Amino acid sequence: MSNLFSRVTCWVSLFVPVLCAASDGLKYVTFAGQPTLPNGEYQWTYNRSGEPQRFAGGEAIRLVSDAGKTWEGVCGVRFLFDGLSSNNPQLNTSDGDSVISWTNPVGGPNSFGVAYPHFASGSIIDADVFLHPDNSKQSLQFLQGVITHELGHVLGLQHSTNQVSIMAGTNLSDGTSTGVRYIPEPAMRFLQDDDTQGCRRLYGTTHPVRTFPWKDDGVTEYYLLSGDRYFYSSSITDRNTIERTGMTNPLIRTGYEFVAWNETNKPTAAVAVRRFFVSSLGSHVFTLKSNEIDALRANPNVFADEGVAFFAVPPASSGACPAGLTAVSRLYNGRTDGNHRYVVRSSTKTKMTRSGWRDEGVAFCVQS
Repeated sequence: MSNLFSRVTCWVSLFVPVLCAASDGLKYVTFAGQPTLPNGEYQWTYNRSGEPQRFAGGEAIRLVSDAGKTWEGVCGVRFLFDGLSSNNPQLNTSDGDSVISWTNPVGGPNSFGVAYPHFASGSIIDADVFLHPDNSKQSLQFLQGVITHELGHVLGLQHSTNQVSIMAGTNLSDGTSTGVRYIPEPAMRFLQDDDTQGCRRLYGTTHPVRTFPWKDDGVTEYYLLSGDRYFYSSSITDRNTIERTGMTNPLIRTGYEFVAWNETNKPTAAVAVRRFFVSSLGSHVFTLKSNEIDALRANPNVFADEGVAFFAVPPASSGACPAGLTAVSRLYNGRTDGNHRYVVRSSTKTKMTRSGWRDEGVAFCVQS
């Protein structure tokens, strides 16, 4: 299987000149053959190596999350945060791990960002993004504009000839690509119609499995920016509060959510999943296992029983879930600031265990 890649540097670089111009009167440009992300999903990790001190509190992760939401709001894509990674971005080979990092070995001092989509058989199989450390000198509005632009390349959009769009730039026949823009900073965070229509050309208007606004029985995952930890809520009120507080909240939505049951709609095989809070760590434990529940309740000064969070079906002793249900695995970070992550995708579990998290097996089974 052949593997092509394209280096798209903003604002000065070279790239492989395989382009497809818009045919609907607009000025957006896609790669030849219009390759797309499988299922319209970008699963990304973040490498903190080289991160400017200004972003040590996780602000850069929030900016990527917010930039992703910008694209999610207009077309059928999803941005899924798979956590921190020690993997380095790849220049001309694919490792299946889409990494966003601060190392910029090729763009030079005049580039603020570089995107590397990797192609195979009409798909974008991974896409790494380099952010230049000099971005730390820019405003957050400027940096969010840079990231939104680079994520457009990740989705399969080249530079648009519409110079007021987020994807503004020039694609030249000799293989050079310049993206110098002079858009006022407040406008850099907002997509223009050209950007929107380009994304919709590739992915349509809505994502087929996007679960927002909230499902009644959805359990939504959030990431704590300052502590590399995860938080879960099945409360619509809590989730709406988190979403509305925006930049003042230390939590961001990762994009992952699984759907459980409540008291009124649970199947016969479902049992209560209880949530315990560890105040010293600011972390929660979810379990339906009676032996774990008894052990946690035996130490109430450490584990506060917050009651039933939702209902789920127990796995078999082998860890298998009944046909038609989805397994939720529980991972543990093994650190002094203990925290669990609950994942439904094997690819996410692989990335987490590779970064040091311990797989504790299937915790419960939920709706597919």
